[in-house]
Amino acid sequence: MQSISNRIIHRAEFIAEQVPDDANLVTTDVQMNPPRYLFLGIYDSVNRRKKNIPNDYVVSLSGPNVGEFGGYLTYKSMQGYDRVAAYNFNISRYIQGVASRRDTAFSMILTAPVNDSMYYTSPYPNQTIQQEYYLSPTFSNEISNGRVRLGGGTHSRFRMRLRIVYSKI
Repeated sequence: MQSISNRIIHRAEFIAEQVPDDANLVTTDVQMNPPRYLFLGIYDSVNRRKKNIPNDYVVSLSGPNVGEFGGYLTYKSMQGYDRVAAYNFNISRYIQGVASRRDTAFSMILTAPVNDSMYYTSPYPNQTIQQEYYLSPTFSNEISNGRVRLGGGTHSRFRMRLRIVYSKI
């Protein structure tokens, strides 16, 4: 992402979709529902902790902006399957910072939080405020409830994607 030149980012969306288990479509996949929420963050390998996506995952007095940021389970029909779990995340401001301010492009981590926390950094330009933030049970998952196998890497049909809509300056 560091090679992205200065552009106006209209929308940057990280998309993760379930890989259906053909051998277990009527057994395990029916009994084990996907988690209702996934958390997309960055991993600080030096301090060994999760952090929020800069500028996009924002916590205010009313709580985190998960409605705008994303991560909630949705279903879609695709590639011969009627019900595939999908998770979308809006990371437009983070990608805009990488493109225009040359902010650091971090490695990302995707988790299904249960009784979890992350290290929160406030959005640009006030990035000096940093604190531990507990992920509230109101939007996280129940313990030991569900599973999901997501596409990615070299999978030929189901991949994680970063979709960017932009304009040249």
